[in-house]
Amino acid sequence: MWSRPCDYALCSRTGTSSTRVLYLFPSWIVSRAVVLSSTWKDLTGIGASWTLRMPRVISLNGRTFNLIRDRRLSELMKSLENGEASIYDVAWGGVTLLEVRIISALCIQEY
Repeated sequence: MWSRPCDYALCSRTGTSSTRVLYLFPSWIVSRAVVLSSTWKDLTGIGASWTLRMPRVISLNGRTFNLIRDRRLSELMKSLENGEASIYDVAWGGVTLLEVRIISALCIQEY
């Protein structure tokens, strides 16, 4: 059967669409996650992009996240440089280093 495309303004897609799927492996298997991201205007056309990442899952109460919350940025930079931490690390639930920094900045307002 053939169907006519929707010509209602709210049906038509404008701009670029994107999606992100996060799967966290059970911690007893491996401390990793799989993140599949895609952006597209036309899923198969020019400009379609698929990204697969496997970030390390670390404790939200671990050293890396504590350095961020405590604003000890020079120690964080050293951890990033020597490979103890990565900008791609996530906590359980997919929380990123940047998200923790933003949340901590909002919770502790400086005057």
